[in-house]
Amino acid sequence: MSLTRPQLDAIVHALAIVLPARAPADQQLRAFFRDNRKLGSRERALVADTVYAALRRRRLLEKLTPNASRGSEGDAMSTTGVTCERPSADVRR
Repeated sequence: MSLTRPQLDAIVHALAIVLPARAPADQQLRAFFRDNRKLGSRERALVADTVYAALRRRRLLEKLTPNASRGSEGDAMSTTGVTCERPSADVRR
């Protein structure tokens, strides 16, 4: 499955909102979808599935990307970097 640019943008935007964990993820996603009403049902499902998958695997993702740059969004930027980076060769599987 390949992602379109708008789908990827929506996922990154939702992750940037949810991952700092300032409030429960379901509340933050509900607000995100309320603010982005143009997303269709498939896009909403894709965003929600991706955000919850990232939350479930958050510690693993942080371990795989320990040196990811942290932007103004804190943890959100380090975890969203996983979509573009590969783990370093010294990570044992």
